[in-house]
Amino acid sequence: MLNLWACPLGLHQYEASDNFNPLIARVLQSIRVLDVQTEARTSFYASKDDLLHRIRIPEWQSWLEFLIDSIAKTARHANTGIWPETSEDLTVEIVGLWCQFSNLGVHHDVHSHGNCSWSGVYIVQVDPDAQRQMHEVYKEC
Repeated sequence: MLNLWACPLGLHQYEASDNFNPLIARVLQSIRVLDVQTEARTSFYASKDDLLHRIRIPEWQSWLEFLIDSIAKTARHANTGIWPETSEDLTVEIVGLWCQFSNLGVHHDVHSHGNCSWSGVYIVQVDPDAQRQMHEVYKEC
């Protein structure tokens, strides 16, 4: 658990990520290419908020279970001392799921999720360390 801001951040590693990430990267790239409402070559892309029910690969359900469990663990940890120790099982409901591509130093603006108590980010793919460290943002640090 990282307490960098007023809200804690939970860090979780999907044990099947070595196999899942290349597969889901191809699936998400296909979704981007087939999206007629966007240009395929832009530095930033955000899909529609419908991936929860749109993606149909065998590995998807296992990953969703990991996601739900990770959110529940983070919420329990963040509320230690506030929630009763013997509280009932926590129900996590995912109401929206989308992907985004951020290339060439592009980023997602700061925003809030008004319909959520918790939000999560799963990183599928990043540039190699040496390539990222050559980016101008790193040079300023």
